[in-house]
Amino acid sequence: MEPQPGAASPDPARLEEATEFAESMASLWALSTYISRTTAGLPTLPQAQASALRRIMAADPDGLTPSDLATAMGVSRAMVSDHIRRLEGHGLVVRRRSEGDGRSVIVSGTDLGRHVHRSFHSGIALAMAEAFSMLPKRDLERLARAAGTFEQLQANLTAIADRVGAAGEAAEGRIAAPRR
Repeated sequence: MEPQPGAASPDPARLEEATEFAESMASLWALSTYISRTTAGLPTLPQAQASALRRIMAADPDGLTPSDLATAMGVSRAMVSDHIRRLEGHGLVVRRRSEGDGRSVIVSGTDLGRHVHRSFHSGIALAMAEAFSMLPKRDLERLARAAGTFEQLQANLTAIADRVGAAGEAAEGRIAAPRR
């Protein structure tokens, strides 16, 4: 990703710190999800399918359309169709015709999908709670103080993702280029 026009070049030391931090966060997620899946005997879902399942479960019991899911995930309808097909294959979601519009399809979770979703997230919470219990009180206090910073980092990354996503869509001719 290129710096914004007129922005100062990033400090190489900051780039290294940022990379290490991002890798650490990815490792925390990967390890906690591995522990959760392994201890509960849950299916191994690629991150994109797990994300699709999470969004479908959030829309339960009404479900959502594949178009809405694609928009929420920021991916193509074709990609979402593949995720839905694979989740259906695991018995985690079902498709049904919309009652109001027989042409529309609604995707919703199954009982198994709800169980997997709940078990997965409670397993992550338990794994993280156990890992937290091994930290000294001083480190726990540091993490608590940093919570606002993590939220701001997430907001910053969301803004960057929105900006680069809009620029990419504009380059593909799907939307008008953002005004500068």
